[in-house]
Amino acid sequence: MKVLTGSANFSVRGLYVQANNVMLFNDPAVAALYEQVFESVFQNMSAFSRSSLAAKEFPFPSQPGVPNFSVSFAPHKQASVSLKDVQDALDGAKTSVMFAVMELGGSGTVLKTLQNLHASGRVFSYGMTQSDAGFTVYKPGAPGILVPFAALIKNAPPPFDKEVTGGAGQVIHDKFIVVDFNGSNPIVFTGSSNLAEGGETSNGDNLLALSNPVVARAFAVEAIRMVDHYQFRAAMKTATQVTPLILSPCDGAKKWWAHDYDPNDIHNLQRELLSGGPSAITAVPSSGLSSTSTPNASPTNRKTTTSKKTTTSKTSAKSTPRTPRPKPKARAKAKPKPKPKVRAKPKAKTAKKVSRRKRH
Repeated sequence: MKVLTGSANFSVRGLYVQANNVMLFNDPAVAALYEQVFESVFQNMSAFSRSSLAAKEFPFPSQPGVPNFSVSFAPHKQASVSLKDVQDALDGAKTSVMFAVMELGGSGTVLKTLQNLHASGRVFSYGMTQSDAGFTVYKPGAPGILVPFAALIKNAPPPFDKEVTGGAGQVIHDKFIVVDFNGSNPIVFTGSSNLAEGGETSNGDNLLALSNPVVARAFAVEAIRMVDHYQFRAAMKTATQVTPLILSPCDGAKKWWAHDYDPNDIHNLQRELLSGGPSAITAVPSSGLSSTSTPNASPTNRKTTTSKKTTTSKTSAKSTPRTPRPKPKARAKAKPKPKPKVRAKPKAKTAKKVSRRKRH
């Protein structure tokens, strides 16, 4: 008995257009569990989240011919059934986190952590995601780089200029995270789960945690392949027109390789980690940003600015209790009363968007 699972939808687009992963388990015990879940959902879908099958993870340690892994089946009553281990692994990452996730705009701490890792300076991170506007590539030493879909077909020769573009999940449908890929305890999280809290309590998904160095390296290579591919296409938008294109002279004032040997630069950590493994790391920079990046463009810094403003407003409210601020807030809420009439029609559109996303 065999089980096929992963991020791919079994469709033409899922298998021939989108970036996806599919795993094959040739094991009767694993297949029996998936069959049990199928029968439970088929008999009573609405009751599944309350069943014992949705309440825990199912471990498969040391199964002959199967990598050490565990799997959980959503929807759960609590998202923590599946996502707690993912968040714990991200918080405990020692050297690296690599990922490819369809969307990072969902609810929960896992997706927020992935958005901010590149600027944390704590670990080497490499990843990408997709939204309605395009791709966002997260490389070490720089804020997230948005790659518009137009970059996919610009300057591309036939037939590649017909590449599918537009819409969330149209190109990147993967959902995987690799933690410490070349460390002593690597782990991969993947499956059909979008890794969002809302999805884990609403959608029918499975999330696997694979603790195997061979599997971890395979997913890490795929993350690097995709990030480098799309980051190169983004760089083409601002590429120089100088010909011939050559590296700057080594005897110049600014050496092109200098940041790769600067202990305070994330590129030095990248060089040591990828060439010699975790044991080769000699220094971890205090900031995840490179000296050649633009820190004020970082999503993390934008959030910090917002949080400071919020803190200031709360402090001022406490220091001046006699200020009648609650009343203006009540009046402000009263003004939008006619809005429900205007929004009556768009409600159906919103429902359609939600239903489409659930199918992903």
